[in-house]
Amino acid sequence: MTESPGWYVDTSDLAPALAASSFPTGMPQAKCSVSFKASVTPIEKASMPDLYELASRPDATGFAPALFERVRPTDSNCPREPGQYRRLNLPAFEKLSQPARRPAWVFLAFDVNAAGKPGNVQTLGTSGDTGLERAGREALLANRYEPGAGFHGCTYHFYYNGRANLAAPVPVPDTPLDTGDQPGCIVDPKSIPGLLDGSAYPRAFWRRGIEGAAVIGYDTAPWGEVGNVRVLGSEPDEAFGDTARNALSNARVVESGSGRRGCVQRVKFKLPPKGTR
Repeated sequence: MTESPGWYVDTSDLAPALAASSFPTGMPQAKCSVSFKASVTPIEKASMPDLYELASRPDATGFAPALFERVRPTDSNCPREPGQYRRLNLPAFEKLSQPARRPAWVFLAFDVNAAGKPGNVQTLGTSGDTGLERAGREALLANRYEPGAGFHGCTYHFYYNGRANLAAPVPVPDTPLDTGDQPGCIVDPKSIPGLLDGSAYPRAFWRRGIEGAAVIGYDTAPWGEVGNVRVLGSEPDEAFGDTARNALSNARVVESGSGRRGCVQRVKFKLPPKGTR
């Protein structure tokens, strides 16, 4: 987060956004740079398409309540949830075509009758993906809520980032070979559970489905402690090297007579296939 007068600008997605970008093939360049400029618009003055897109994001639950009030239909009498779910449906995302580099989303309005059945579905905002819009409307109409007084102007959204995970360059170029399987360098897997189960993962890159790789150098002491931990390589961003270094700084190896200098461990950050997380 970058502090500005009176507000915070979240910069955590800048590096992942750049890593997910693509450029013309056959035109390699070096030492490129890019600048980002933040512009601030109050919710009450922002355009409705922008607000519908913002409210459709998976992390929208942390946004200001004023956002959700603004995207409600003006004549809505619907609470945040139109009663408890009796049946909740999702589109068959695996059958949808892969969206472009930009994620697909649709923001819908609907009514619920006294029997808890949705109807009168209207599209308030969309990224333009007709397949997701059609599947989202069908899924919403198949929902069922607890019977009650009935409501008008309820809202729901679907968000789809269906691109395959973006693999990191492997191996990380111009770095030493792995020695992690040699005596004195072998790390006890119980001491690095976060790296092995995926919980130690740069979250901003996880959200965009970007995989990474890091090369970490370290020394080991006779009593099993790991020290002098340093990042030798990190792709596609330094966040992967920082995460791996932090994990290995708390690692342990089997006690030995002399320890070892110059150990090298290659760490791969792998994500489960899309649709399983």
